[in-house]
Amino acid sequence: MSVFMIVQETVEISTSVIFVLSTILSVFLTTNYSRIRKSPFIFWSAGMWTFSVAVFLEIIFSAGIFNQDLIKIYLFLVAELVLLLSLGSMILFHSKYGFVYYIYSAIISVYLALSLYLYRIGNIISSYVGFFDPSMIRKNIGINEK
Repeated sequence: MSVFMIVQETVEISTSVIFVLSTILSVFLTTNYSRIRKSPFIFWSAGMWTFSVAVFLEIIFSAGIFNQDLIKIYLFLVAELVLLLSLGSMILFHSKYGFVYYIYSAIISVYLALSLYLYRIGNIISSYVGFFDPSMIRKNIGINEK
């Protein structure tokens, strides 16, 4: 068995385990919210479900399936899960600026969705893992590297 096959198998197994465990945690958070009806749990639950879907997409990527639509959905989900988890935590602060953060979050989500719709994403999957190459930004906005 080649090193390549071992790496692929390891990624597939570990990602599958993460998917199962995160789905179990998502069920737990959703059940917890339905029992006690505390606002943070709805955001945390939605964030964990979003994480579970994103990890499922990683399983698809690890199988070698990649296209623009899938990677755009993945990028949107990853950003939104961070946002959802932060919104749940923001409720705990009882801050008078919480409403401003909710508006900011909505604006950022719309901006991200439009950006992903309008622009092509390069191949960000390397060795079955997403990575970021800053030179992609320069190329997309027309800055020449010297």
